[in-house]
Amino acid sequence: MEGECCEIDEGYRRPHNDLNKGQKNIKNSPEECCEDCRNTDGCVAWVLTPKNQCWLKHTIGEKQADSGFYTGTMTRCEIEDGYRRPGNDLINGNNNIKNSAEECCEDCRNTDRCVAWTLTPRNRCWLKHTIGEKRAESGYQTGTITSAVTQAPPPPSEPPAVGCEIDEGYRRPHNDLNKGQKNIKNSPEECCEDCRNTDGCVAWVLTPKNQCWLKHTIGDKMADSGFYTGTMTRCEIDEGYRRPHNDLNKGQKNIKNSPEECCEDCRNTDGCVAWVLTPKNQCWLKHTIGEKQADSGFYTGTMTRCEIDEGYRRPHNDLNKGQKNIKNSPEECCEDCRNTDGCVAWVLTPKNQCWLKHTIGDKQVGSGYNTGTITRCEIDEGYRRPHNDLNKGQKNIKNSPEECCEDCRNTDGCVAWVLTPKNQCWLKHTIGDKQVGSGYNTGTITRCEIDVGYRRPHNDLNKGQKNIKNSPEECCEDCRNTDGCVAWVLTPKNQCWLKHTIGEKQADSGFYTGTMTRCEIEGGYRRPGNDLNKGQKNIKKSPEECCEDCRNTDGCVAWVLTPKKQCWLKHTIGEKRAQSGYKTGTITPTQPPPPTEAPPPPPKTEPPPTEAPPPPPKTEPPPTEAPPPPLPKTESPAVGDPDIFQTVN
Repeated sequence: MEGECCEIDEGYRRPHNDLNKGQKNIKNSPEECCEDCRNTDGCVAWVLTPKNQCWLKHTIGEKQADSGFYTGTMTRCEIEDGYRRPGNDLINGNNNIKNSAEECCEDCRNTDRCVAWTLTPRNRCWLKHTIGEKRAESGYQTGTITSAVTQAPPPPSEPPAVGCEIDEGYRRPHNDLNKGQKNIKNSPEECCEDCRNTDGCVAWVLTPKNQCWLKHTIGDKMADSGFYTGTMTRCEIDEGYRRPHNDLNKGQKNIKNSPEECCEDCRNTDGCVAWVLTPKNQCWLKHTIGEKQADSGFYTGTMTRCEIDEGYRRPHNDLNKGQKNIKNSPEECCEDCRNTDGCVAWVLTPKNQCWLKHTIGDKQVGSGYNTGTITRCEIDEGYRRPHNDLNKGQKNIKNSPEECCEDCRNTDGCVAWVLTPKNQCWLKHTIGDKQVGSGYNTGTITRCEIDVGYRRPHNDLNKGQKNIKNSPEECCEDCRNTDGCVAWVLTPKNQCWLKHTIGEKQADSGFYTGTMTRCEIEGGYRRPGNDLNKGQKNIKKSPEECCEDCRNTDGCVAWVLTPKKQCWLKHTIGEKRAQSGYKTGTITPTQPPPPTEAPPPPPKTEPPPTEAPPPPPKTEPPPTEAPPPPLPKTESPAVGDPDIFQTVN
């Protein structure tokens, strides 16, 4: 019977999402309209008006009360005995008892964002926000919520499946998750669906020979006739929350019918990293993630994408015990890091152990491993930073502040960036002063070095019990933005104590600490003499690495990086000389501690020589400033920096 398959809601309609022109499709009853939907490819819902116009829908959409209308959906329950789907829970089954698989399926069908379900032998009905992996388990039943289809394949002109954005005439080389020559799909929609149901797949390519290549990283899109491609960014939705400020658009003019639509709008907008949908369906896009606040009726989400390095690992700096943290894909491990306070990098082992890291650390080759970093870009709109250029911005065009920030993050020695109104992306070797500039965007790339299980007593710059921060990263940022702060401590109660002096580090469980010594880099300069090491044996890839090496070496107060990446450490700052291709800098705290809080000075009548100002010119070196230990007299200056002195001697 026709009516048996039709669920009819009297007195309701569903606006928008039309698959046909209802005024030309007259049906005499709700049952006839339902049948028409069932026999139409891509139809998942229908509406019959008081004038018997039958409107078919490609998306279920929102149901609204309206007298005289009828509506219904065409979702069927597919039940598989002896299987379950672990993880991805939307509703806790312990509190959701259903007497049959059909009831559990119906519950999923009537629950927003539910796409799959599992019924346990004890009748616990678990609802799922992601279909996920299916595993055999006796006594369980599971199923997915999919729209009805007829036996004929969908025609090419049919709108793509929900969630599939298809770019015709493009491909994405590299980053393969499978062997596409063995994975034949008849249409872009099928290839997209295959990606959606495969763990770790974030993009896909269908070749002219119908080979469906799945990708673990989105990568660059290239024009190529006969190819199809698309991405599978999934929307994580937080119901009952909003994010004030940091607006990228005027939401009152940007109406979206669902959180999914608003999320998609963000995904397709340059520079959008978060979104908010209001109770009035205003979709506000955000250039900065910002703080999340509880607010009834709102929806929000973020659009952070995971960059995955295949075949690499990062030893040490563990934030968790990875052997107890199993994830099915690099994407899941990345997401876990993104949602964990203090996590800035992650590693997924061949056994699917997901190790989270409090420090990025060195990347090493490791077959079967995957790793990535979580760096968020803080954007200051309407500001610029003149001078201190690391590149020629007029030749470096970026489409958004996010792209410019990423370029800085991936460029050795870059600590700040500016995007001009003409989309010129200027990278900076020194943060410098921030100035108001209409149409400009700027930001800094400061990474926080975190020591887990340590504290620094004394030398307080604030009252930590009144300064609550939710993570070591937040406490580090607070220190970075506070004048005179050179170190910080986060207690187990989330009290963030700022320090005017670095002081001694002591082991203490549950504490976090770090320092804020910044590297000031000057391009085109060197410092001859005063060598603390042999630079030809100390290779560093960037000025930042060389600066860090100096910071961690006793007695080092300055450094030089040669064009051959030799990192020379200096026990005395010495004279600075211009030399193309070289970079140098000194190690100093952000700001000297206030005199009233410094340790008591020695009597003024007997100032120790080491407390004197920087040394005078070399012609009058004070004995107390001699290098510790002194260099052999027989060594000429050429021993220090061979590349430098070759042109000098």
